[in-house]
Amino acid sequence: MDKKTNKIGLLQMACGPEPEKNRVRAEAGIRECAEKGAQLVCLQELFTTQ
Repeated sequence: MDKKTNKIGLLQMACGPEPEKNRVRAEAGIRECAEKGAQLVCLQELFTTQ
């Protein structure tokens, strides 16, 4: 059986009071993780709120 390696990105960020800005910041972080080869990106709990 062949072993398969998966690359995971973990994103931790500071959140402000505006959910839309937090979503934009999260999207940028997800894109950065993907550019570095992440196939799965995990965000912190409640990333859209403080």
